Amino acid sequence: VGEVPSEIGLLSSLELLHLGDHRLEGTIPSILFSLTNLSSLVLSKNRFTSTLSSEIQFLSNLGKCGRMHFFQFLSNLEVLELYSNFLAGSLPSELRLLTNMKRLVLEKNDFRGNPWESIRHWPKIQDIRLDYNQELKGPILTEIGTLTDIKDITITGTKTGGSLPSEIGLLTNLELLAFEQSDLTGTIPFEFWTNFTKLGKSIVW
Repeated sequence: VGEVPSEIGLLSSLELLHLGDHRLEGTIPSILFSLTNLSSLVLSKNRFTSTLSSEIQFLSNLGKCGRMHFFQFLSNLEVLELYSNFLAGSLPSELRLLTNMKRLVLEKNDFRGNPWESIRHWPKIQDIRLDYNQELKGPILTEIGTLTDIKDITITGTKTGGSLPSEIGLLTNLELLAFEQSDLTGTIPFEFWTNFTKLGKSIVW
């Protein structure tokens, strides 16, 4: 209960910070984004109300560095979980710099923009959960076919649009694909059905 103390920024060697389901509120402390050794940041199921863009811009000014380079300070980050908060605003394009990202969970917030522009730069990504951000949009880019470690994609209740690219058939590790209540159109690619070995009952549309 309450806010995250700013003193947590003094823990410069911190690698894992899991504060989920603690009824924390206020804005996400900017100082968290200066913990350069973080590999996992979990702030889900709280009451945070801010935008990632505003926090990032603040830190960029503080460190006298360009926004373009800020996320390089979090180059070790592999897990970012922010689901079930009151976060809003555009996803910053600098997210693409998190090239070690394996798990992104943004469900049940109010983010907007096209997350796939960043996701396509994450060769290690395994789990993408974007459900119920009604202003997140697409389309899913053809580069998704190069992200062969992906196991889960859930985009229920988003504005992800266009058609499923045939390259999704290259994701042979895919176990869960959920896209009901999205804006996807067209037919399901033939490759979708022929190339999967693990995907079966976990298709939801």
